[in-house]
Amino acid sequence: MDVFYTIRDLEKLTGIKSHTIRIWEQRYNIIQPNRTDTNHRRYSEDQLKKLLNIAFLNKKGYKISKLATLTEKELGEKVFDISSSQKDDDSEIDSLVIAMLDSDEQKFQSIFNNSIIKSGFENTIKDLINPLFDKIGMLWQSKTITSPHEHFVSNIIRQKIIASLDSVPNQLKENFKTFVLFLPNREWHEIGLLYSNYLLKKRGHKTIYLGASVPIDDLKEYTRYANYDFLLTSVNSTNSYKDLQIFLNNLSESFSNSTILISGYQFFVNSVKFPKNIIFLKNFDQLMDFSEKNR
Repeated sequence: MDVFYTIRDLEKLTGIKSHTIRIWEQRYNIIQPNRTDTNHRRYSEDQLKKLLNIAFLNKKGYKISKLATLTEKELGEKVFDISSSQKDDDSEIDSLVIAMLDSDEQKFQSIFNNSIIKSGFENTIKDLINPLFDKIGMLWQSKTITSPHEHFVSNIIRQKIIASLDSVPNQLKENFKTFVLFLPNREWHEIGLLYSNYLLKKRGHKTIYLGASVPIDDLKEYTRYANYDFLLTSVNSTNSYKDLQIFLNNLSESFSNSTILISGYQFFVNSVKFPKNIIFLKNFDQLMDFSEKNR
């Protein structure tokens, strides 16, 4: 099925005002949209990608009259050259969005790898990937992108974190703590948990990684015999638990003698009261602070 975008979608994605897009169409013939029966503009995914590239280069100082003369291939090459050579988080995020829409894994990997070389893995996740997921979330909420776009990005990031985990020395530091990491039943958004695993291991803690969709009853049985200090989990999906407060209360009661660290998008958009033995972590920095203070 063909995907079409409105001029408002283009404005949100590119940062270029609708009025300016119309002028570029008329004056420079940048793109020519199709029309609905009611004469409303609609744009194809290829036209969106072209305008994203033009918007990116225009922000970098290229005149629109010059950009109008370039082919789509030439536009893409210029975007890639700039994003590969400059350290500009906003530009890199825009380039990653373009690569996502184009399902261009080579371009996505290249931008990601160059950022790691320039800034290191943790700074790349903090300054590039986290803002990228924020933007993807905004586009998802507005129905500008579909789930395959998000899965394309998530699988690449997941592979990167797993590769980085393999490179972490298996060496525990003095006064290390043991963290059991899991996602509750029907929760599959694993990237944040994987990255938490990386951060804790990198700082010399012991981690027991149980992964996604772990039923609470199974976790209770497992922890009867496991030696650990803290439980760490996250809730991001809307279909994990319809009533978050009931979930939190059950989790607290099931592990009443444990300190549970919890994070996730759902706690930013829903009002809940955290039981005394559950600590809400807003970001990875708070996890790091907690892990250092509780050695």
